[in-house]
Amino acid sequence: MEIFFARCTDEIFLADRDRVEVLITLYRNAECLWNSRSADYKSQTKKKQAKIEIGNHFGLSGVHSL
Repeated sequence: MEIFFARCTDEIFLADRDRVEVLITLYRNAECLWNSRSADYKSQTKKKQAKIEIGNHFGLSGVHSL
């Protein structure tokens, strides 16, 4: 892991860190994916939609098949 970071420029590291922070925020907001007390936790439809929305935010294609 140290080798990876040693090769990264600060700009790349910050860009990756920003993306991770966005991912964490999106996941946190999609309570159906992690909060067993959420009314939507057992809804596979809601979970699928949340995954699609997160994937779309990052420009991933094929996420609709999750």
